[in-house]
Amino acid sequence: MLHAQKNKNDKKEQKIIRQEQELRQAEEYFIEGNKDYILGKYDKAFDWFQRANKLSPDKPAFLFKLSECFAQQNDLNKAIQYSEKAVELDPKNKYYGLLLGQLYEKNKDYKDAVKIYEKIIKQSAGNDELLLNIASIQQLTNDFDGAIKTYNKLEAIYGINEEIVRQKQMLYLKQNRLDDAIKEWRKLIAAFPDDPNLQLDLANLLYVNNKNVEAKKILEDIIAKNPDAPFASLMLYEIYRKENKFEKADKELEKAFLSPQLNIDAKIGVTVSLLRQLSTDTTLKKQSIKLGDILVKVHPNEAKAYAMNGDILAIQERKQDAFNNYVKSIDLDNSHYKIWQQIVFLASELNKNDSVIKYSERAIEVFPSQPLFFYYGGSAYSSKKNYPKAVSLFESGQKIAGSNMELNVQFLSQLGDTYNNLKLFSKSDSSYEAALKIDSENVHVLNNYSYYLSLRKEKLDKAKKMCEKMLEKSPNEPAYLDTYAWVLYQNKDYANAKKYMEKALLKTSDATIVEHYGDVLYQLGDKHEALVQWKKAREGEGYSELLNKKISDKKLYE
Repeated sequence: MLHAQKNKNDKKEQKIIRQEQELRQAEEYFIEGNKDYILGKYDKAFDWFQRANKLSPDKPAFLFKLSECFAQQNDLNKAIQYSEKAVELDPKNKYYGLLLGQLYEKNKDYKDAVKIYEKIIKQSAGNDELLLNIASIQQLTNDFDGAIKTYNKLEAIYGINEEIVRQKQMLYLKQNRLDDAIKEWRKLIAAFPDDPNLQLDLANLLYVNNKNVEAKKILEDIIAKNPDAPFASLMLYEIYRKENKFEKADKELEKAFLSPQLNIDAKIGVTVSLLRQLSTDTTLKKQSIKLGDILVKVHPNEAKAYAMNGDILAIQERKQDAFNNYVKSIDLDNSHYKIWQQIVFLASELNKNDSVIKYSERAIEVFPSQPLFFYYGGSAYSSKKNYPKAVSLFESGQKIAGSNMELNVQFLSQLGDTYNNLKLFSKSDSSYEAALKIDSENVHVLNNYSYYLSLRKEKLDKAKKMCEKMLEKSPNEPAYLDTYAWVLYQNKDYANAKKYMEKALLKTSDATIVEHYGDVLYQLGDKHEALVQWKKAREGEGYSELLNKKISDKKLYE
């Protein structure tokens, strides 16, 4: 009997020893798992935690860490299962409860998440911040009244807080409870009466909800206390314009722009908005000019001020002034491609070839892979009859154009013209042929190629076919009609040449075409009328070097 009792006690003792050993072993696994988890080795950590849990399945700490690992693996069901068991075994552990609440939220089990957060708040003091989690869930589930009550609880604990008031205001507005939203904001202003931004926000709330009279009163009070209040002035500008009080509106807008407190980006945003309205509201034209002047006056070292002023002036066709402002902009900051582009465009439109060359070449240094500047620079050199420089730029630009077929055609067309001027006729023809290979119906190329062939009296059949193709697409263009007439002239088909010349002259009085018409008339034997037309051509520009000799000798020279 005593022996049996002793065996029983020995077994019990061995069991206790074994359990203690397993617990120590499990804790060692747990420590290793924590090390790997901290190092971000989650797979290894997971393995250690599983081994620990297998030896000691009722340890909430082991279950908690396994839950975190399952969450890392996005296995929410397993994570929740282990987290729930940890909370069941240790319901007073705040961190176990927080994890479970977060998992519920992630799994969209919002009711369960709220319950566990409420339980944590009741269990111990110092967890009131969880009311924010509850309010967030209530907003997410459209329980707006519940969320407002929760924010009220927070306010009762922490006092009036701007973020809480903003949240309540947003909830009231979602429920179309504008008066309650305004009441909340007035409460915040009463708590912080020296913060003008809160008054501005209230004015904005009133303004966007068409309570302009109340908004205007607040804004005027702000400006009365502080004349340099640009945001208040901007809002008043909007209200005055709605009331058709344009003088007052413009005055407030100018005050805002003159204020250094309003940054340049905000001013540019307002200006861009105004420019979009110019086509429908001409009263803004003068105002936009004033604002541009103020921009560069208040921000003389800001490239974007001059760029914006350039845009304002360009839209209103003040090209030279726009050009000058863009130049000042790149002198301060040369990194904006579009501004360089505007400079070159405007210089070209103003026929300032020297400026086109100057700024194209400067732009090429900054943007060596942009073909546009090679094109404009080459065109300007060509206009100045510096054909070798033009060729150099056109050839470089054509290489950069790469797979852009439209640009390739433009460069090849210019090369055809320029090589012709250099009397490199073979290269000229090759350039035109290459352009037509890309775009066989390009009327500009067809016109120039056929015209230069006619002047050289070469490949006249080819020139005629190109002209016919060109006129199919543009039958009434005077320059194209003149080219066709001149091809016919070189083929000695004077009667048809005369017909096409007269058709061209119905739409133009270009000196070259008038002179050509005189030549045709001379060949048809009408020498008196030919002389009349030659004299008429001399009144214009672009006539040939032989025109004066034709007139003085009353004879055709070719």
